[in-house]
Amino acid sequence: GYGMFRYNLVNNANFRTYHDASVGSVNGGAQPGFFFRRIRWVVTGQVSDHVSFFIQPDLATVSTASGFTNTHVLTMRDAYGDWNFDKEKEYRLRVGLQRVPCSFDNWQASRVRMAIDRADGTNSCANSERDMGIAFMWTPKIAQQRYKQMLDYMYGPGDYGVFHIQVYNGQGLNALELNNDKHVGMRLSWPWELPGGRLMETGMNVMRGQFTVNRGTPAAGTA
Repeated sequence: GYGMFRYNLVNNANFRTYHDASVGSVNGGAQPGFFFRRIRWVVTGQVSDHVSFFIQPDLATVSTASGFTNTHVLTMRDAYGDWNFDKEKEYRLRVGLQRVPCSFDNWQASRVRMAIDRADGTNSCANSERDMGIAFMWTPKIAQQRYKQMLDYMYGPGDYGVFHIQVYNGQGLNALELNNDKHVGMRLSWPWELPGGRLMETGMNVMRGQFTVNRGTPAAGTA
């Protein structure tokens, strides 16, 4: 796993980012001073030729459940199992808490991104980029090798399929389903090998679904 340690000197409600509650004002959940942005460890295993699993808790989540802002609260970031239909692992079924088809930034784990954080404009379609669902992925062997090579050089997202289709709840990370509408997302991608051996991935992500929005608690005496 890995950890990210930060020092914040910002307490300004006008300065916000969708993906980081620690930025902004103290009343909005910001954390001036020293704190851990992430503390994550990974438990993964290959049970057999066909079955593998991946579990990633986070110890640095911010929680306001007690009425006070607390850091280092344990939450689950990933918890899924893979069923590989063949020994070449070209066809996979993934079940559990996992990343959803959203944007290229979403597929890149925070430990391998060059950018400090994800781009709000292209990655605001899924809260915390994960949800509970089931996905089918297809990746031919040549694409598996290229995805791995890009990941080894610290810039690629890894193997999430040349073709990836997923059905998930759609309410965001560690949130209960609040309507009967399941979100559906799909990814198409291909890692090209350019002259000289360089690799470049192109692709697209699409999704559809309806959120149940939390409108908050109204002030006393109002509807």
